[in-house]
Amino acid sequence: MGAFGEISALMVGRIPSVAGLKEGDSLEMILDECLEGYDFPVVTGVDLGHTNPIATIPVGVGARLDADKRELVYNESGVHN
Repeated sequence: MGAFGEISALMVGRIPSVAGLKEGDSLEMILDECLEGYDFPVVTGVDLGHTNPIATIPVGVGARLDADKRELVYNESGVHN
């Protein structure tokens, strides 16, 4: 089943126009193909990855994604003393 079988939501960063998509392809088409058979919310166009501005998302920190509100709420701090 792979990684998509282990997640409950997916966030995809903004894709620059120079990303090399073939003419006629769109991010939505690619996601539809890759995510066929999975049922979780997907939010696209997020300021993460190689974007400016860029959101810093801590690895391993639990969070709740509300796709309708396009809101990510962390369940804990991303920094530990």
